[in-house]
Amino acid sequence: MGLGLPELLIILVIVFLVFGAGKLPDVMSQLGKGVQAFKDGATEKPVALSKAIKPKLAAQKASGKTKTATKAPRRKA
Repeated sequence: MGLGLPELLIILVIVFLVFGAGKLPDVMSQLGKGVQAFKDGATEKPVALSKAIKPKLAAQKASGKTKTATKAPRRKA
C-alpha cells in the first residue's frame, strides 16, 4: 500500500499551507538533502561493516577458532 497521487497532493497542500510559498523551496531542499544523506549512509554502512569484519574472520580462520553452526535437535510435537 503505497502513496497514490491523491494522497501526495493532499500532503503537498498541507505543507504549502503550513510553510507558505516563501519557505517551501527551502523546506523541499532540506528534505532532499536529508533523503540523499540517508541513501549515502545506507550504502556506506554495509561496505564499512564488511571491511571491519574481514580481518577478524581471516584471523579466526588462521588460528582455527572458527565456530561452525550446528542445528538444534527437533522437538516432537
